[in-house]
Amino acid sequence: VLETESGHVIELDDTSGDERVKVTHKSGSSILIGPDGTITVNSVKDINYSAAANSTWNIGGNLNITTGGSQTVSNGGAHTVHAPSINLN
Repeated sequence: VLETESGHVIELDDTSGDERVKVTHKSGSSILIGPDGTITVNSVKDINYSAAANSTWNIGGNLNITTGGSQTVSNGGAHTVHAPSINLN
């Protein structure tokens, strides 16, 4: 474990069966890579993604999006949705 004077923490844990890497900001926001490779991002405030060019997300399983407030989707080009079936319930 490395902890800076201001409170940032980097943890490298080699405990057999519980290996993990965790980086925690002094605010409490953190990134955790668990023993099975799962990545968990926790933010005490906003998360912003920015790409100067393209961005691609490939998800081998399900994607669930829950929004506690309003949601806006804006794009400057075409919007295409492909699905074998759509359930609008």
